[in-house]
Order: sequence, then structure tokens, then C-alpha cells
Amino acid sequence: MGEIIIQEINDVTALQIAEMDCSPLPKERDSIYLNFYRFFRDTCLVAVNDGEVVGFALGRIDQTSTSHSYLNYLFVKEDYRKAGIGKRLLEQFEIATSKKGCRFVTLLTGKTENIEYYQRQGYEKNIAVSGV
Repeated sequence: MGEIIIQEINDVTALQIAEMDCSPLPKERDSIYLNFYRFFRDTCLVAVNDGEVVGFALGRIDQTSTSHSYLNYLFVKEDYRKAGIGKRLLEQFEIATSKKGCRFVTLLTGKTENIEYYQRQGYEKNIAVSGV
């Protein structure tokens, strides 16, 4: 494993994400990952090793409450896990959104292992309630 670089998403890396196997994340013909690149690229990051995307963080800033951001996808290829890449992506997402005035980050997941990972990174579990 060479040096892992965290950088903003670009044309080349967006296409790599759309084509990579991100199981259990979906692979779609008209990729939602490309939509993140088109509309929210300033809050989308990739981890690159020798020109290959090995992880990514795709998120957005709330359009009605700009102090709030959402991290929709955090993914690291299996061979690169346990090397701190996810943590670095998460930290850089926090920095990118805080520079834009965000004070809150919501991590969108329902998987127990993801919740446990985020809690180890210092996040608290909250349960969203709708229909009040």
C-alpha cells in the first residue's frame, strides 16, 4: 500500500466510484454517486492510492438549514480497512463542512456495525422521529 491521499472528488475519481464494487452499497447504471459529484462535489472526498480510489465520503449540506450536513456514504475497500482511511475521510468531511458554516453532522446509516464505528469516532446515536 502506497501513500493514501485524501482529496476532493473530480471527473476521474467520480467515474471510478461509479464503476467500483462497493458492496453492500448499491451499484447503479445511473449512479447516485455521480449525482453527488454533480451537485455536492464540495462535500465529497476520495481516498486515492496510486491513482486508484480506495475509499470515499459522499455528503451534502442541508439546503434549508445550512448549519447542518449529512454524510450519506462512507466506504473503504476491504483490503484497505483498519488503516485509518475511514477516520481520515470522516475528519476531512467535518473540516470541509465546518468551513462552510456547518456545526452539525448527521451520519446516515441503519447498520449496527456502522453505528458502532461512528460511535468509536465520537458520534452519538440519535433516533430520528417523524410525523409529529
